[in-house]
Amino acid sequence: MGEMTSVLNKGIGETMVVHHGLTYALRTARPSDASSVLAVQYAAYALREEADPPYQALIEGADDVRAQIEGGGGTVAVAGHRIVGCIRFREEGPGVLLGMRLAVHPEFQRRGIGSRLIRSLDAYARHRHCHTLHLHVRRSADHLIAMYRRCGFEIVEHPTDPDYNHPVFLVMSKSVDGTRGI
Repeated sequence: MGEMTSVLNKGIGETMVVHHGLTYALRTARPSDASSVLAVQYAAYALREEADPPYQALIEGADDVRAQIEGGGGTVAVAGHRIVGCIRFREEGPGVLLGMRLAVHPEFQRRGIGSRLIRSLDAYARHRHCHTLHLHVRRSADHLIAMYRRCGFEIVEHPTDPDYNHPVFLVMSKSVDGTRGI
């Protein structure tokens, strides 16, 4: 049987999604969401085995998250009254939007929320007249690399971390119109 998804745009900043029986809203992150966003982030990133270097997402505090939302922006997925997913972003340069800290609470993973959050990043980039989206992802995060590829991203760089003398992260990119980014 095919995937059942219904989307209702409720105006700028909020979209209702019904996907396989789960109803949730996507809305603009607010600074007051910082503690809830951090809880989702900790739950999602704690599932990953010990990483070297450690995940920055597990070191950040609510003040860091609040500052990132205020300084750039973000989108949250809300089921009922609970934030269950999030992504933050900031402009990385002229016309380039960087997506950061995609996280979906483990109880809500594999339900399309992460992909919807990535699509919200694309919509925000269009709104801001950005031409390119970037994501930084760990080389070891095969599940995320695969999802980002399904969303149209391609690996464009393998930067070497000066503290590790080998690539730890990949840079993935796409043009906002869906073609390969720069």
